[in-house]
Amino acid sequence: MKVEDKGITGFTVRSTNEKVIIEMPISNLVRGFNASPNNWNEAKIRRGKRKEFAEWLIENLLDEADSESGDNFIVTMLDSVYERAFEDALDEFVKYKDEDED
Repeated sequence: MKVEDKGITGFTVRSTNEKVIIEMPISNLVRGFNASPNNWNEAKIRRGKRKEFAEWLIENLLDEADSESGDNFIVTMLDSVYERAFEDALDEFVKYKDEDED
């Protein structure tokens, strides 16, 4: 499966039998940063510094996002998505404890 976001970040998410792969062009991440609704002072990534920005972004994705659990931003994001599975009864591929054994 392959899904492409047509929004400002233009990321691609695809899966194989073994992996989920998320790809985001650095130019799109820069565009997303520049156009962020939280960018009150209209900051811009300096020309020629996109690689440094990408490295900074990676480091920060791995930083602590939740001080109680110590989880990083990626784990926090995944937990938010997992919560949908817990709430939405996705019985096509999730087996819940209260189900009768097949």
